[in-house]
Amino acid sequence: MRAFEVHLNGKRLCVAGFEGGGVLNTIVNNITGHGRDPILELRIGGPESATAEHVDWHSANLSVGDEVTLKIIDTNSVDQPANRFRIDLEQTAKAYIDSEAKKFGWKVIKPRRKSQ
Repeated sequence: MRAFEVHLNGKRLCVAGFEGGGVLNTIVNNITGHGRDPILELRIGGPESATAEHVDWHSANLSVGDEVTLKIIDTNSVDQPANRFRIDLEQTAKAYIDSEAKKFGWKVIKPRRKSQ
């Protein structure tokens, strides 16, 4: 299977990949602005198709000067993920809509259920 072998400052962090299928990401975020302290982080994971779970292999805070190396490999085995969790997409969408409505001063009107 195709997998990512990820190193941080020369130290191997993990070999991440899905035996079945999924969307594997290795992301370096540099989050700044909005009056908060900057966040510099590394995240390795993504959604796994077979289980409908989000899988995380590794996350780490980074510093200026850190070196992240990603090598794409073919392998028969990968490391066990550190975390697995399900995302309730309906609940996540509702929370997003409610928060956006609040920002704009809108009121979300939920449909009434029909009596049976």
